[in-house]
Amino acid sequence: MLQRPPRVAAIHDLSGFGRCSLSVILPTLSAMKVQVCPIVTAVLSTHTGGLGEVVFRDLTDYLAPTLNHYRQLGLEFECVYSGFLGSLEQIDHCLEYYAAYPDALAVVDPVMGDHGRPYRTYTPELCAQMAELSAEAGLITPNLTEAALLLGEDYRNVPTSQAGM
Repeated sequence: MLQRPPRVAAIHDLSGFGRCSLSVILPTLSAMKVQVCPIVTAVLSTHTGGLGEVVFRDLTDYLAPTLNHYRQLGLEFECVYSGFLGSLEQIDHCLEYYAAYPDALAVVDPVMGDHGRPYRTYTPELCAQMAELSAEAGLITPNLTEAALLLGEDYRNVPTSQAGM
């Protein structure tokens, strides 16, 4: 039995406006008595869903040194969770975290799109790489749009109930 709270490495963005990203993950998991270690992929002025040109600060260069520091400290995680990833390199860094913590549950929330369309930051290459990251996870939590993108399916053909299958 753990002598400390369960610990999650949360690799995700921080959006200033909008109920999403680390703004939601931190208090939710903390209320569940989980220690959340945020590993911030980017800082955004707002979420990317229809609020104009988002101010976006990429923090890709933060990910590898943070992993190295956690290794030096001997930190252990019961879960490595990824959310919004803004580049192929960030997805590669997530794979490095999974490799560094092979006993941790790997969770991917493939934050890729909504309402049948990928977010404007998501290229076909990024969608394909997200599918590869998702294949490494023990748990994925896509919405219908993201499930269609991961499977290479047309969103309009994705069944929304067992009757549609």
